[in-house]
Amino acid sequence: MAKLLGWAGALWLSWLGWKIASAEVELTTDTTADKPLGAGAAALIQVINPKPWTVALAVVGVFMSSSGAPAWLLALVFLLMAIPCMLLWAWLGIQARSWLHSARALRRFNQLMGALLAGSGWLGLLG
Repeated sequence: MAKLLGWAGALWLSWLGWKIASAEVELTTDTTADKPLGAGAAALIQVINPKPWTVALAVVGVFMSSSGAPAWLLALVFLLMAIPCMLLWAWLGIQARSWLHSARALRRFNQLMGALLAGSGWLGLLG
């Protein structure tokens, strides 16, 4: 069953990678309609994001039972790790705007990201 799920995951990531790599590129220079998210909306996005919940459940399940660490300490460690990572992610997004200034550059970036996504699915099957 695990092998079947691995193949299904690799095929799914390949399809997603293809969709990203072959997506139409449209650059818009009109930023008047862009409105940044408020603090409440940004927090809500984080609350409904399944990835951190999955990680948090794994950490609680493994580290709280084996190390006896209190939940507040694990939450503090997560916070101290998350803040620099989010700042780096935001900075990279700002920098990407200057790198991806043309439709051709954005298309090449999408092709690279699509190939990396598809490749990551197949690399998972090698192990």
